[in-house]
Amino acid sequence: MSTRPTKRTQVSATRKVANARRVRPAQLAAATPEDSSPEEAADGPHFAADESICLGLTYRDRITGFTGIATGHATYLTSSPSVLLSPRVGDSGGGLDPRWFDEASLVRIPDNLR
Repeated sequence: MSTRPTKRTQVSATRKVANARRVRPAQLAAATPEDSSPEEAADGPHFAADESICLGLTYRDRITGFTGIATGHATYLTSSPSVLLSPRVGDSGGGLDPRWFDEASLVRIPDNLR
């Protein structure tokens, strides 16, 4: 018996790809609970509908107390979303290096309370 794929298996694989449902970003935003599967409804959608972190705003880390302006945002498959906080430049002109923090540990600071 040969392990080489036959024409029949190649054609059936091509049909599966051709028959796959294509979803556009606009359809994801307009998705209703009736459109989703029971597995997806149990643990929520797998995309961020709205970002809670806005770049350019000031945030403080709850754990370390580090305060800075959000200048970067990264989302990885195996960890929680991270935000890059860049500190303000001090009076002497020097500053600290920017640091990455978990999005969940950040608190927004109003601009007038810096």
